Formats: sequence, C-alpha cells, structure tokens
Amino acid sequence: MGDDRFLLVGNGTYLNRGCEAIVRGTARLFRTTFKRPKFVNMLMSPLMPSESDPDIVHCPLRRIKRGSPRWVAMHTCDVFWPPLSRSLRFGQMRTEAQRAVAVLSIGGDNYTLDYGVPQHYIDLGKYLAEKKIPVFLWGASVGPFEKEPDFARVMFSHLRRDVSAVFVRERRSYDYLKSNGLADKVHMMPDPAFVMEPVPVDVGIVGLDMQAQAPIGLNVSPLMARYMPGVHMREFIVTTTEIIRALVRKWDRPIVLIPHVTSPHSNDHALLKAAFDSLKGHEKERVICLPDNLSAAETKWIISQLHCLVAARTHATIAAFSSYVPTVSLAYSCKAYGLNELLFGHTDYLLSPEEVIPDRVVEKVSLVLQDTGMIQGCLRKYMGSVYPQAEEAVLALKHSLELGGRGDER
Repeated sequence: MGDDRFLLVGNGTYLNRGCEAIVRGTARLFRTTFKRPKFVNMLMSPLMPSESDPDIVHCPLRRIKRGSPRWVAMHTCDVFWPPLSRSLRFGQMRTEAQRAVAVLSIGGDNYTLDYGVPQHYIDLGKYLAEKKIPVFLWGASVGPFEKEPDFARVMFSHLRRDVSAVFVRERRSYDYLKSNGLADKVHMMPDPAFVMEPVPVDVGIVGLDMQAQAPIGLNVSPLMARYMPGVHMREFIVTTTEIIRALVRKWDRPIVLIPHVTSPHSNDHALLKAAFDSLKGHEKERVICLPDNLSAAETKWIISQLHCLVAARTHATIAAFSSYVPTVSLAYSCKAYGLNELLFGHTDYLLSPEEVIPDRVVEKVSLVLQDTGMIQGCLRKYMGSVYPQAEEAVLALKHSLELGGRGDER
C-alpha cells in the first residue's frame, strides 16, 4: 500500500496533550508499515491545532446549532429513521471518509462510561460501517459497562457488527472484551503515546535549572474534584496547595507544576496556577508553574528530566513511564489501574480520589523513590516490548484491510 489516507476520529484538540501524543505516536507507528501514510484528524472543535507534521492535516467539523432545522430533523430521525439521523449528524465527514482506506477511532477512553454513555461513538461507527468504510478502535480502553446493562448489550453488538477490530492498551479491557464474546476482534497494543519522541525545551525560558537538582513534578486535573466526595473546586485548589507544600517540606527539591490539558472546559493550568498563587515565601521560591503553551513532545521532555512525577492525567503518566520516571498515579479512571497492572503487576503506586491528600501523596512518593530501581527495571522491560507489540498491531490492522476490513479470517 502507498499514499494511504487514514481518518482519525474521536480525538480532542492539541490543547489536550494526550490527544496530541496519540496522533503523533500513531503517525510514527504507521510509518513503519505503510509507505506514505497520511492522516486527516477530524475535530469536533473549531480550534485548529498548530501542526508541524506535513503528513497530518486537521479538519474541524461544524457544530450543529441546537434548535436549528438540521438539529430538529436529526433528533426526530433518531426515533423514526436512525440511518438518516446519522447522515445528518456525520455527513460533513463523508468526503474525507470515502477517501480513506480506514477510520481509526483514537480517543482512548471514548468507549467507557467515564464521560457518560458513549452513544455518539456507536452512531459514528454505524454511519461509517453503512458507508462500507472499515472502522478500528485504536489504542483504546473499553468498558466496563455493568452500570448500564442495557447499553452494554448495544455496545457489544456494535463492536461485533460494525467494527473491524479493537486494539486495546491494557489487559483489563482485553480480558473484558474476550469474556463478552469478542475474542476474535480484540488485540493488545501499547498506547500510541508511548512511542512519541520528546522534543527538548530551553529550560531557561520556563525558569528550570535541571542541572542543580532534578525536580518533582505534579500534575492535577479539575476532573479529580468530580470523583472526590463532597469536594468542590475551591476546596480542591486548597488541597493541591497543601500537597505542594508537603512535597517541598519533605524533600526541599524544586517542584514543577505540569499542565497536560488546557482546554476551556478542563484546564489543568488554571487549577495549578491558582494553587501556585496561594504559596508564599520559601515554598513559592521552590515551585515553578509551567506555561500553558508547551507541546506534548516538549512536555514529555520536561517530564523525562524529573526525579519523580505525581500525575492525574493518563498521558502525563505515560510520558513518565516511557521515560523511566518513577510515578504516582492519581487514579480517577480505570485506565490508571489497567496501566499500573500492565507495567508493574499491581496498583501499589496509585492513589484513588479519596486518598488524594498531602500525607498519602508524600507516602506514595516515598514509596516510588524507594522502589526506583525496581520501577525502572519494569519500565525498561516493558519499553523493550513496546515497538514489537506496536508493529504487530499495525500489521494486524493492515492484514485486516487486506481481508476487506474484517478483523478475523472467517
């Protein structure tokens, strides 16, 4: 195959560095198997990312205005004529979809209940399947759906009928799909972000002195507050401030506050900056809040220089794991549990939302620093298998395309 075009769907803008890392990692992987792959990233956002890769273009989709004639027709047809509803909802991508050899659904956790029932992605998959365009879930976490049993049946039927193959990034999703009758469709692969290459940053610009003492990094997400019983954002800012103070007191190392998502509806930088502004005196002198304009690859490079990282965002932890940096995961999602189990065989280096308090964070950082040698050994072992596993996944996808977009050989 040559000059193959792949449509990327389900992803956010580069304001989410994890979304950027998935795109860049995917492009790098596909170049190992396809001669001249091109990628069209369909965005449910008017924001156009700054793009440095000539093989990646971004195509923003226009939002259908609530209450408009198209919106009314779309929702009416949801009940009476679903195929027409799907055409009204996704018709903007028809031309690009028909030019593509395959569609990769790359949003990572779109096929979970983390952000509500993902009916939108089922409708999108059905629309593409109706157009005879092969659809692959790529680098995904899937499920569990036990909290919505009726929806679970709909989802498993969709994956069996409309999706060519499912490539999952951790064992929990793999075992879950196998146990629900999808053994012939599911493949293991690393998250594509593991292979994104870091880009060095002029540390003087952001005020870091890596040579003097490797810093401890901290990433927190506004999403964490949703999973902490009775905690509102103002209280979570206070908690974050106290965590920073506890880290400074315990180790007296520089603390680097690392935003990984800076979108308007979920902005790590706003949260971290508010906590930073609450500091005073010596504590504030030991803390640097990174700007909100670093790319995913630049952020990964800074993370690679850390003594250790405490992070909520999944792809911030992946940047650390792939750089052999000891990491405490602040886990509000099944993704964190799955990744820690995959890498270490346990979840000892993880804190659930209700445990995110200063004393517990300090305790876990002490543990990962104590276990640094063992952690780095596990990470080096895993990274040694990343490229073979990833290349195997790309080859399996290519083979499926050669079979006409079927995920099995029946």
